[in-house]
Amino acid sequence: MSFEDETFHSRQAAYHPAVTEPNSAPSAPVGPRTEMVLSADSDERKRTPIYSGVLAYFPLAIAAVARVSQRGNDKHNPGEPLHHARNKSSDHKDCMARHLCDIDTYNQELAEYEDAACHAWRSLAYLQELEEKRLGKGLPPGARDDSKAAGSSNTPSR
Repeated sequence: MSFEDETFHSRQAAYHPAVTEPNSAPSAPVGPRTEMVLSADSDERKRTPIYSGVLAYFPLAIAAVARVSQRGNDKHNPGEPLHHARNKSSDHKDCMARHLCDIDTYNQELAEYEDAACHAWRSLAYLQELEEKRLGKGLPPGARDDSKAAGSSNTPSR
């Protein structure tokens, strides 16, 4: 078994029950982050070209997804700082499918391809949850899950 396989399997075995299902991770702690997003190993970090492999390829698309985040926050969390309120909607696959129906439609009011941007946002949200589960990671700093505190249910959205 290679080091990567061994590391993956040890992380698999160490899953906390709260992160075995998407949207069930506890809320992020208040204060400085203690968990690194990327590996501390410099060679492994260099194999993750975040700027040159994503941001430099898709700057306009990333900006469109950021606008979706802001509009969503303004709609679902008015007056609150920008954050992904995970307890508000977790039906990512159904939302992605609905956005695919109108993915080529241009929204004249917003002057952009809103469904394409929303589809990308939902795809990123779903992939984030899958990666958290795969790696045994908790919520990132920009996400909150207040479902246990508020006793709210997951309400499907657009």
